[in-house]
Amino acid sequence: MKKAFGRSLDDFLPLRDAENKLLHACASGTDLALSHGRPEQKTPENALRAEFVRFLALGGDESAAIHEMGVQVEGAWIEGSLNLDHCTVRRIWLGKCYFEKTLEMRNAQFQGSLHLNGSSIPGVKGDGLICHGSIFFRSGVIRDRACELRSSTIYGGLEFSGSSFLGGQKNDDALGLDRAKIYGSIFFDKNFHAVGKVCLSGVVVDGSLQISQASIECGSGPSEYLLDLKGASIAVALLLRDMILPVNGVNLEGATVKYLVDEYLAWGDGLNFGSFYFEFFQGVGLRVSASERSSWLRKQKQSESLDVSHVNAQPWMNVVNALARSGLPEHAVQVGMDFESLKYFGEKKIVRPEESKNKFKGVFGRIFKRFLGLLSCVLIGYGYKPWRLLGWFVFFWFAGGSFYWYAALEKNILPSAPLVYLNNELSEECKANWVLCESMPGSHSAFSPFVYSLDVLLPVVDLDQEKNWTMKTPGMKEKFLDEIFINWSFEHLLRFMYWFQVIFGWGSGLIFVAMITGLLKRQER
Repeated sequence: MKKAFGRSLDDFLPLRDAENKLLHACASGTDLALSHGRPEQKTPENALRAEFVRFLALGGDESAAIHEMGVQVEGAWIEGSLNLDHCTVRRIWLGKCYFEKTLEMRNAQFQGSLHLNGSSIPGVKGDGLICHGSIFFRSGVIRDRACELRSSTIYGGLEFSGSSFLGGQKNDDALGLDRAKIYGSIFFDKNFHAVGKVCLSGVVVDGSLQISQASIECGSGPSEYLLDLKGASIAVALLLRDMILPVNGVNLEGATVKYLVDEYLAWGDGLNFGSFYFEFFQGVGLRVSASERSSWLRKQKQSESLDVSHVNAQPWMNVVNALARSGLPEHAVQVGMDFESLKYFGEKKIVRPEESKNKFKGVFGRIFKRFLGLLSCVLIGYGYKPWRLLGWFVFFWFAGGSFYWYAALEKNILPSAPLVYLNNELSEECKANWVLCESMPGSHSAFSPFVYSLDVLLPVVDLDQEKNWTMKTPGMKEKFLDEIFINWSFEHLLRFMYWFQVIFGWGSGLIFVAMITGLLKRQER
């Protein structure tokens, strides 16, 4: 029966010396080294036809039996294009080889691992391939085009340690792993270098993604993101540390990972954390300070058309929760407060022409919003430090008590009951100072400045001070300008202190109720 061309040994006769050596090595299951290291030029001693390598990788024929160890060769110069599209291949090892043309293996199936360590390849087209082992490409070079492994399934891991992907130098991506399924881990480390976009959108990794001692740079073509992990699912950890250069333009929109192990200096600018979710910080990620973590979050790309009120809260809250779960509650509180500060006091909104009619409304709205933010920060630390409210309450309690004590000595505190003044004898004896008068009847509560201050501050509780004692207030002036600019005295300041305590008491009470309600709802969740 006649076979297709390239599936019979006779199609390649006469064999070259290097090919004859490889044929015997494949039959005995041994590896063949044709040169020391990766060849820099083609010679009769290292040249192999790509079609012949394909013939051996597919299992040879009855005249060329192939051992279960498959094809194992190092230091070869591969002539032509090695096309393994839609092929089923045994274990293959092509280490430190130089490929003249693109390695093609779309929808191919590798029954074992694929070893390309140290090889130099113009490009790889391997979309949809299935590898039942791992793909090893340590210290290799993709010279001209992208390494395309989209929608592939790798039952082992991907090791790109020390390799260079230079497709971006010719207006192409560096690496495409979109929608791939990796049952092991991916390694971009040990001086890994990429020029152009590294695409891992929608990738599913059952292990970890390690990016360390690496650099990812812009290519000749424009690219919004250099590292695209949109929708990626990483079961264990995302490691980004010890980078040669910070990574600019990282897209983590919709990505999920369990552990984030990162360094602040590893991240560049132009980051997208929309819907990015992780559960814990681990390793060096625990050593990133709260201020650095907030600065990292501020590197998110923000549309100019959005006000600071539209800052995406999800990444901030995710970091706050992850810090709390990782045993760093103080960091969580600080990052949460930084987010509230950004929300209230961040960059000013750019007013568009169509928004000019609402300019004044927007200005006053932002002023009022920032005033509320200032109060929230000072009084309760944006809700992360509620104990501050108690501190302010105690402070105004004693400040008011001291103020009322001085006012009492200055004869500005008077009884509020009209019947007291109807007693002429008592009025004559106590007119010097009602508070210090010893002739006051025992049925009338004595004035206590600090109890009075507390009675004013507490909006509901009645301590029998505020209703029995009042303060002297001078009357108004006949002329308006005199009333506004001249009619000022200690009695006015005393009245202002009273009004302030009333407002502060009701406000702090409402805030306290709101915090308790929020706490209960949080515990419910």
